[in-house]
Amino acid sequence: MPNFENFPSTTPENKGDKKEDNVEDLIPPQYKGLDSETLEELWTIKEYIDKDITEAEKEKKAKVIEYLKVKEGKEQEVEKTGSEEPTQPINQTAEDINKGFEALAEGAKIGFSEGIKKKIAEYDERIRAVIAGEPLKSYDKLEDLKKDFKQLAKQDWTEDFTPEKL
Repeated sequence: MPNFENFPSTTPENKGDKKEDNVEDLIPPQYKGLDSETLEELWTIKEYIDKDITEAEKEKKAKVIEYLKVKEGKEQEVEKTGSEEPTQPINQTAEDINKGFEALAEGAKIGFSEGIKKKIAEYDERIRAVIAGEPLKSYDKLEDLKKDFKQLAKQDWTEDFTPEKL
């Protein structure tokens, strides 16, 4: 009979023992290297039948995005000051936090990031190529491209669409 003592246990109580050493390892390979804003727009979460799995995936995405935002903020702070020491106290007041949320809301009103605009323009070009009968990629299908376009642009594709409208 084989000896399984040296194999790690897969019981639920031992699965939680492994800590995530690097939050960036949680980013799907197709999204690695993107900034937090672009990643947030592009990274889609499937709706699973098991709501717990869906929620876990959404929490993972939120954790990664928050990590990247903090990392980007630190990098900007280092660029500004030339020092890795924080220039503001760690404990923020509720007023500071509210100002941060207001700034995020204001940023959302401005529109799409440049990365998203480029991707939307690419989809527009691919849709037009499929309609013309000359797809740019062999697997391009009009329905799929329009669906992806709508997900990115938050609007349906129309023939009079131009990327400059964004």
